[in-house]
Amino acid sequence: MCSWSTVFNAYNEEGTTAPTVGELNSQAARNTSGRSPVPVEVRVPDNSSLVLSRTLRISDLVPGVRVPLRATLNARALSQDQKLDHLVVTETAKGETVQITLTPATKPDSDTEE
Repeated sequence: MCSWSTVFNAYNEEGTTAPTVGELNSQAARNTSGRSPVPVEVRVPDNSSLVLSRTLRISDLVPGVRVPLRATLNARALSQDQKLDHLVVTETAKGETVQITLTPATKPDSDTEE
């Protein structure tokens, strides 16, 4: 997998004069004006409910598995892997309720238990 990033240098990096607040605000506005979209990391709320279907079965939900997340945010397509951290299945007379906790797969795994 390849990751691209754009680095914008600060003006006057030699340090001869400190930039003013106006100069910094102007630079920030130019750098975020559609040329380089802000990186997005999606956080699915903990204990979110999940609906099982023919294509998504309970046997697919194993803690540690990567889940592909697809979304559209303000007309911007987003694709990100999430890791299934925690799964709770509650069975009642009305049926099963599945609650999951996902974290972005870009974060390193932790060896400590919850």
